[in-house]
Amino acid sequence: MIYNNIKNVSISTRGIYWSHYSESNKVLVLTPQEHTDYITQIQTILKQPKNVKFGKAIHTDSLCSIPRFKLKEYITQNKLKRTSRQDQCDTIIVDKNNFNSTLAFFRHPNQMAYFFKDADLELTRTVMLEYLDSQQYLAQYREEIQKMTHNNICFTINDDVYESNTFSNASVKKLVNASKVEKLWVDNLYRNKTIESMIGLLDFLKNNPNVNIIFDEDIMEILNSDGIELDNEYIDTLNSMFESGQTDNIKLAVEMLSNVNLEKDSLTIALILNKYQHLFTHGSGVNPSSMSSFKSIDKYYRSRGINWKSDWRIFAGGLYSNYKNVPEHKLTIEKFILDNINAFLNSPSTSNKFIIDSIGLDLQ
Repeated sequence: MIYNNIKNVSISTRGIYWSHYSESNKVLVLTPQEHTDYITQIQTILKQPKNVKFGKAIHTDSLCSIPRFKLKEYITQNKLKRTSRQDQCDTIIVDKNNFNSTLAFFRHPNQMAYFFKDADLELTRTVMLEYLDSQQYLAQYREEIQKMTHNNICFTINDDVYESNTFSNASVKKLVNASKVEKLWVDNLYRNKTIESMIGLLDFLKNNPNVNIIFDEDIMEILNSDGIELDNEYIDTLNSMFESGQTDNIKLAVEMLSNVNLEKDSLTIALILNKYQHLFTHGSGVNPSSMSSFKSIDKYYRSRGINWKSDWRIFAGGLYSNYKNVPEHKLTIEKFILDNINAFLNSPSTSNKFIIDSIGLDLQ
């Protein structure tokens, strides 16, 4: 359950922490079973096979990162119906990264805590006023304490404090001992609108199991299927533009990559981006991830675990996981890895003059 407009008071061996920073703070409180059910639900969705089957009404919102103009054009051309109302749809398009980030959120360690609500208000006020006095907070917070009700405050107590019965002061101990406490999974949703929206989506899907989920990345392949196919001349042009070092040329090259047939040439695009990643460092004036035309393609790679802006070893692992089942792609990746190994072995800091001419790859 999500509690709205909550002052969350956390008690630990170090004292008391009070989330007085926002009147609109939200706290997510789940039983261990609810917490497990969310994780299982997300894992099941992430394991679903590639799916681009549209129903009678498609819904998209902030959880979808496909550029609106591209999606609108596709829906119009294919005479599909889009609805802004989630309750009237049978298909929802969602950025797969949102499921991955929500799964990571639910896997945060040390979020289990002893939780109680509807605590004795007088004891609560006493504890909080003593805390304010010790921390020399402003008078406005004292006024807030006096106005506290059961509906705008909740307490969490760390395991080590509750189980060892080692409270910071007598008032806290009295409050805890006078309250009904339950061990639950608790986390703040302060400034975490995406997670809140994802929880709402998961709850909706739980009650509407027949609603179809389509990932952004699968739609992007379709949207770019009529894009430009890379040939040697096009690649040479891109290389020249990147190697010029001129910001305008680099931005235009990224723009050109955004119009390439992603379904056929995603491996080549990734290799080009990795080759010139040094051009996109902080302060360079070029950040492909923030360019509207390229943003969805960047997410396409990240959702597949392909980190093109990384060391070749990390990058190669993502490539191999995604493309190893296509013989031609597998050979391309092996050559990429082999070239990098040889470059490392024959770097200027060594006196090596030998070369590895073949390797065999497989994932452990």
